[in-house]
Amino acid sequence: MWACRIPNHATLEAIKELRQQHSIPPEEIQEVRIRLGKSYFQNVGWPYTLTTVASAQLNLHYVAAIIVLEKDVFVPQFTEEKIRAPRVLDMVQKINITHDPAMDGMEAGEGNPVAIILQDGTVLEAWGRVQESAKRPSTRVDVLQKFRKMTAAHISTTAQDEMIALCERLETAEDITALVGMLELGS
Repeated sequence: MWACRIPNHATLEAIKELRQQHSIPPEEIQEVRIRLGKSYFQNVGWPYTLTTVASAQLNLHYVAAIIVLEKDVFVPQFTEEKIRAPRVLDMVQKINITHDPAMDGMEAGEGNPVAIILQDGTVLEAWGRVQESAKRPSTRVDVLQKFRKMTAAHISTTAQDEMIALCERLETAEDITALVGMLELGS
């Protein structure tokens, strides 16, 4: 559901959950604490350095900072300007990722904990789980939201609605030529 490496997804889900439950102005955040098992820590927990957009997609410091600031981690969050933006670099400094040996060997679907500490000392905590795992399957709403995000720059909301409606009756449709035509118009 996110435009970054899967080992980052559980953290993003935790931050998304906390942002849905609480008003968290980014300027009130003192620190974001993320704990990971060894393999995930080695894969995504390395210090963020300004290199490439692809490197930012792999780095948990960057994606955690950008979701805090922009509430999303999708294609628009990965530009040369954003990966170097001072507000992003400032937030990256507030991301604290540690290796927790007790989490070594955990499966991807088990997720990881995140704590957001506010300037007033309030601690907000959540355990994020990767969407599409057995413990947190994607819902119809999740899939439709992703479809709309991915196609928004290419087709109108009306066309999206028509495609969704046609797909929902795909099993009983006698002819799907209309869907093929809609897909060609979007390209």
